[in-house]
Amino acid sequence: MHNSNNLKLFSWLFSGYAAFHAILFRSLGAVDLSIAGIILIVILIINSTVIRAKNEAVSAHIINVLLVFYVLILGYKTGGIYSISMFTLLLIPIFITLLSNRMHKRIYLAAGILLFLLFCLGRTRLQPYLMSDTVVNISLFRISNLAALFLFAGIGIRAVSKEAERNRLLLEQATTENLRIQDEAVTAMKIKDQFLANMSHEIRTPMNAVLGMMHVLLDSKLNEEQEKYSKIVYNSARALLTIVNDILDLSKIKAGKL
Repeated sequence: MHNSNNLKLFSWLFSGYAAFHAILFRSLGAVDLSIAGIILIVILIINSTVIRAKNEAVSAHIINVLLVFYVLILGYKTGGIYSISMFTLLLIPIFITLLSNRMHKRIYLAAGILLFLLFCLGRTRLQPYLMSDTVVNISLFRISNLAALFLFAGIGIRAVSKEAERNRLLLEQATTENLRIQDEAVTAMKIKDQFLANMSHEIRTPMNAVLGMMHVLLDSKLNEEQEKYSKIVYNSARALLTIVNDILDLSKIKAGKL
């Protein structure tokens, strides 16, 4: 299950990070990157408000896909592996916590690693394809970039830690409740078995008396019809006593007395 609060928080953190870059790139004259940041913010707001309300799983995937593509654009336009924007890759392990499927998490992690490796290769053979001819130099703003990145990453890590702690407490409560229910079930079962054992014993005592008196009756002088009916009663009482004995033995076994 996706955490709705973290999904909303990460959307706003990503939007704030993109807004910071949009202002920075606008001051550097990189209008295309500034516009890309604004478009990203609009998509994130729509994702956080509209799509998240309909399907949190899709919303979580969208924010992770946007992050991967944003890192790709930043790397392409700001100098590839030499750019301070490569540190944005550190957000991927944080953002994938929004996903519940492990395979999906691994896919986004693999995408981040692949981007890093591609930009490393971009220093040689792939440089024309992975680095723009007009590189936007943001090295003068590396302190502010790192500060913004670590600020947003720190908030994200804190949110993930709080969610993990909340889940741990919920798990402990669920485990405690489960143990309590199990103990109550075991106690109820013992009480039931004890009740059956006692009742079976109480029923068997008068049944023995009935059988004894039927013996006396059958040994007395009876006509044919009386003897027939007496044997029916006697056989029925024996059958009932057999059932009672079986119940008593089963109850004793369950109660640990046999």
